[in-house]
Amino acid sequence: MSDERVRKAEALKKAKEEFMENNKSNATPFFVENQSNVSTTYKQSDLPELPAIHFRGCNNCNFTLSPGTTVVKVLLENCNNSTLTLDKCVVSTATLEIWRSDNCKLTVDCFLGTLQADLCKNTLIQYAAAAQLGSVVQAGMQGLTVKFQDGSIPDFRTGLEELRAEFGADKVNDDTDQFITRVVEGKLLTEPIIRLLNDFPTTAREKAEFDAQAAKKAEAMEKLAREMLQQHSVADADAAASTAPPPAEEDLSAAARAKFKKDQGNASFKAGDPQQAAVFYTEALLLDDKDHSLYSNRAACFLKLGLPAKALADAEACIGLKPDFVKAHFRKGVALMGLDKFAVLAPPLP
Repeated sequence: MSDERVRKAEALKKAKEEFMENNKSNATPFFVENQSNVSTTYKQSDLPELPAIHFRGCNNCNFTLSPGTTVVKVLLENCNNSTLTLDKCVVSTATLEIWRSDNCKLTVDCFLGTLQADLCKNTLIQYAAAAQLGSVVQAGMQGLTVKFQDGSIPDFRTGLEELRAEFGADKVNDDTDQFITRVVEGKLLTEPIIRLLNDFPTTAREKAEFDAQAAKKAEAMEKLAREMLQQHSVADADAAASTAPPPAEEDLSAAARAKFKKDQGNASFKAGDPQQAAVFYTEALLLDDKDHSLYSNRAACFLKLGLPAKALADAEACIGLKPDFVKAHFRKGVALMGLDKFAVLAPPLP
């Protein structure tokens, strides 16, 4: 394996380990194993408290989570020729994982922030509505079809064959390369996942947009600085000091650049792109780690992305800087609920 392939394999392994760490909870594993030719509907009374339901080694089965049922997460492993229906249920971490399963169909009528699909063949994901898709992250998929019953977006097919045709056979490795599919400007878009220096996952498109915006802002600030320097001569600099606009050095300071990136994060979040917003807030924190609102804002992004552990850490960092910041306490509560840490959120009375 080449050095580049080794690097990618190590990065993918680390990403999966981080994904599992971020989504750890106090959930109770509930295994449905080695079933064949059965049709089963699960309701809340059939499941333990805080269930993480794991279908494993099942063949020619139909499983349904009934309306109103709440589970922590859903996993399918080594299942074949089977159908799983999420019928108006609730997945509290908004996470579903499927791997090494062939000829399976997922019918989804609830929001999933992340649907992770790895090393499967002929997988059909059918959403009731496009708004229920947060993202589909895939690696090594062969024949992945995404459909929407509301007809808002045309059917979409992806997988190794399509990705190699689009990006080049030498650019797509079935063991190491991850791709993310999301709704972008009303259309499904699949892009390779890259990692920034801070290890945050993003795409080349989003990074290019950020770099272009940052360069444009830097150019504007440099132009302003030149104009201000030309406006005042050395002779009248002292006289003009009391009325002149702030010097260029202040506009080019770390605080000013942090505010610019924070504004970009706010704009991305309002535009419905919490992942890109989190990147901007992270860049802002590298410049100003004392701004409590940056931690709170990034916590909101992580909650949208189904990463309650990261959201909790940011909410607590915000509270550490500003204990009376109400939004941080609210987001901490939501993160604790996502991690199923109810005892921490509301400890029992003595």
